[in-house]
Amino acid sequence: MIKAEPIVQVGNEAIVHHFIVYACNHQFNFTDHANYSESCGARRNMPPDLELCQQMLMAWAIGGEAQVYPENVGYPFGGEGDPTFILLETHFDNPALRNDYVDSSGVRFTFIPRRRQFDAGIMDVGVMVSRNHVIPPYYDEFYSWGQCSDCLESGLVNVPEGINAFGAVLHTHLAGTSIYLRHFRDGVELPYMAYDENYDFNYQEYRYFKEPKKIMPNDDLVTHCKYKSSDRTSVTWGGLGTKEEMCLAFIMYYPRVNLTNCISAPLQSELIKIVPGVTSASNDYGFNAIIQAPSQYAGRRFPDVMENLVNWQDVQTRDRFQDLELNSTRAQYCAGINGYGHGGLIQRLQITTPYVLPQVSCPATTTPAVTTPGVTIGSISSADRTMSVTMATVLCSLFSLLLKM
Repeated sequence: MIKAEPIVQVGNEAIVHHFIVYACNHQFNFTDHANYSESCGARRNMPPDLELCQQMLMAWAIGGEAQVYPENVGYPFGGEGDPTFILLETHFDNPALRNDYVDSSGVRFTFIPRRRQFDAGIMDVGVMVSRNHVIPPYYDEFYSWGQCSDCLESGLVNVPEGINAFGAVLHTHLAGTSIYLRHFRDGVELPYMAYDENYDFNYQEYRYFKEPKKIMPNDDLVTHCKYKSSDRTSVTWGGLGTKEEMCLAFIMYYPRVNLTNCISAPLQSELIKIVPGVTSASNDYGFNAIIQAPSQYAGRRFPDVMENLVNWQDVQTRDRFQDLELNSTRAQYCAGINGYGHGGLIQRLQITTPYVLPQVSCPATTTPAVTTPGVTIGSISSADRTMSVTMATVLCSLFSLLLKM
């Protein structure tokens, strides 16, 4: 497979928020689940076997176009160890909770009859999508930081020469104004892998690099997001909804390794310290924090504290919370296919030499700009005969058949 193209049903552009396509490398009995129906609030409601589908094949969000691989990179199907089926996860934005929407959006894949030199992979790096991601109100600028450190060392253990990133998708929601995918080696920051200082939620395009960017096992990656919440009067939580927030970068790379997620978030047990004099308890590695003392606040949970016990209009309070967000101990989680995953606590990355964007001035001239040739993305040689398959059509036909059995 060399190309994955979103097909959004005409008229449903406003409700189709994003797709994630997973490659699944195990057997699955479709007949047993032909009439399976559950709330789609989380993947935990799916048949348990689908929890094994962790290898991302495509990530697309509103405003994006096709995902296309370089000439020497593809995603193999049909061979030993290749995916046995794929899972399409569609996220809809339906704030009015209407029940009359019918959608047939999907993904069209383009295949060629030969395997390319390298197998592609995708991993997401950034802030864990959870209630540990907090964007308070009244900020002209608020920063969140999702760090990927130890995961790279364990995930790239079989490729000591590193992996090659060839593109990325940057993703926040409506409060996001800037996003940076930052790259560190031995404390020295390399040029940004990708960045957008004028982020537009409605234009989440793939950003292909002119040359592949090497990621080594001992490197660190950070997705750094800037938000504007000065027009909001209540806390914005990390979550899947459009009015909630995210801070993620989806990195396309080769050769593929067993690492699909490398995410982190500050601990609730640290952030709750914004309320002076409180002590809290958490039996979940800093998640689900509950106040123990003083007695008048005892038993109150973290979301309640953030929403009702903090005066976010106070400038000094906002400054202290920004410091807690950026410098607190963080929980990091790594995941891959076939049940691979582990987590732990990490400290903020120590940066000895930060990267500084070069100043660029555009001289006044009427001379037409010269386009610098970049790497060719996704061209197809004359030897390759392509075949396209639309996933929504395949799934629709499959389930129609199963329902008749």
